[in-house]
Amino acid sequence: MGKLTVSFLALCLTALPALAGVDRSTISADAQWLVHLDVHAALNSQLFGALQDREPDLDFENNPDLQEVKDRLGFDPTTDIDSVTVYGLSHDPEAVVIMVHTRGDIDDTLTRLSVLAKRTQIEIDGLDISRWSDPEGGGDEIFSYVARHADSDERIVLLSPDASNLVTGIEALRGESSSLEDSDTDLGMATSDGAIVSLSATGKVVEWADVEPASNIVKLVRSAVVEVGENGSASYAHVRVETASAADATRVTQIIQGFVALASMASEIEEELKEVLPMLNSLQFSAEGSVLTIHFEKNTDELVALMDGTLRSIPRQEFKVSRKPKAKTKKPASGSSWY
Repeated sequence: MGKLTVSFLALCLTALPALAGVDRSTISADAQWLVHLDVHAALNSQLFGALQDREPDLDFENNPDLQEVKDRLGFDPTTDIDSVTVYGLSHDPEAVVIMVHTRGDIDDTLTRLSVLAKRTQIEIDGLDISRWSDPEGGGDEIFSYVARHADSDERIVLLSPDASNLVTGIEALRGESSSLEDSDTDLGMATSDGAIVSLSATGKVVEWADVEPASNIVKLVRSAVVEVGENGSASYAHVRVETASAADATRVTQIIQGFVALASMASEIEEELKEVLPMLNSLQFSAEGSVLTIHFEKNTDELVALMDGTLRSIPRQEFKVSRKPKAKTKKPASGSSWY
């Protein structure tokens, strides 16, 4: 992705407050991986509070870059964006659709953004789509569409670096093509209370990874779901892996447990790895039928203390936002509240 795409992603991911979960009826059935962030939960979590104490850039009230976004675009990403869901399509590992849940103020925000980036209105299959490009002619492009909700001020801004992939996302959202609600995959399934981020993927992603023959055990995975969140005073991570058979689930469990055992042995020898040992000892494994689960849970204060040295060594990254008549749109399918 180029600078313009990164600018949009930075804008979307600056902060992403509250959505209870993924609405599978709005996501294409062709999705092969999915990431959903409930940043309302993140911003109010103990873990994020601890990170704010250690990383001044996460102090949103005094962050000059965030203030610049507010001043230039007329909205506050930490309060005006409800959630973000990102998913990938089957025909290309780089085929991505981004869904930003927000409200009607986004219309004015996009108008202001058109001063910073070149915006051209185009029509594809009767849909009114914006093509954004670098005003300096760098060649980078991203396409967007604003979907409106029939009964409220809700908006979903769909983004993609490829126009045809964007149309796929629009058609699923508007009920004009099949969605995850029509499929039997685990993508976007309901998350637990306190979940901050959830990731899910099908076995197709493993194929794209092109793992080495020595890692063929990974190819036994049909789907995987990862969930990270907080449960009271504890932080947790939960992994659910579905394999082809109970025997495969047992094999994967044994191999992972073997890696954990080796890591534990290494941490007893290597001074730098000793802090990792309490985290490894907190892992719990179980297998039922063809499904393997791995669960990690630890008091958040203890976890932050263990991670503190690592967090201080992570280099900071800074993101900066770069500086016509509407076409007639197709009528959404019956039953869809988005248009």
